[in-house]
Amino acid sequence: MQRAGQLIAAHYQRVSVLHGAEHVVSLFFADVAKMPEVKALIRRYRCIYGVFGSGSMHKPYALFQDQTALHNGGRKIGLIRAADTRMAGYFIAFNRMLRLRQALEATVTTPQWNDFMKTAGRQHSARINRVVSFMKDEEMWTALEMVIRVTLPCLRVLRLADRADAGMDKLYYFVRKTDDFLERNAD
Repeated sequence: MQRAGQLIAAHYQRVSVLHGAEHVVSLFFADVAKMPEVKALIRRYRCIYGVFGSGSMHKPYALFQDQTALHNGGRKIGLIRAADTRMAGYFIAFNRMLRLRQALEATVTTPQWNDFMKTAGRQHSARINRVVSFMKDEEMWTALEMVIRVTLPCLRVLRLADRADAGMDKLYYFVRKTDDFLERNAD
C-alpha cells in the first residue's frame, strides 16, 4: 500500500502518503501483547473464556448468563471471543471481562454453582477450580485494570479509524492522552 501511494504521489504532487491509523494501532497492541505480564493475562482470559464464555461447558455458561442478566437490567452480556489475528481483540475482551467482574464472581457463589461442582467430573473440577482461583486473584484484576487504563485511548483511536464518518481529527488528542498516561504511570 505504501509503494502504491508513493507511485500515486509521484504523479500527483499534492498527494502525500501516510501510515493508516489502524495499522499503527495494531502494531502497538501486538507489541503490548508480547509483554510477559500481558501474555499471562491473555492465558488467564482464555481459561476463563473456556469455562464461562464459549458455551462449550454448558452449565457454567448458563449460570454466568443468568448472572449477567441480573447485573445488567435483564440483558445477557457474554465474554468476547478474542483472537490473535483481530486488532486489539484481547484488549477489547479484557475491557468486557472487567465490566462483567461482578457477574463472574456472583456466578461462583450461587447455590446452583455448588450443586454443579458436586456433579462435575474430576477433569472438569480441576480446570474450573483453576479458573475460579484466577477470578479470586485480586492482583490479576488490578493488572487487568491497569492494562485497560493504559490502552483505552488507543482503543478509542481504533474506534475512530473504524467509523464511517470523519473521526480522525481526534487522533492526535488520543495519542497525546496515551503518552501522558504512560508518562504519569511509568512506575
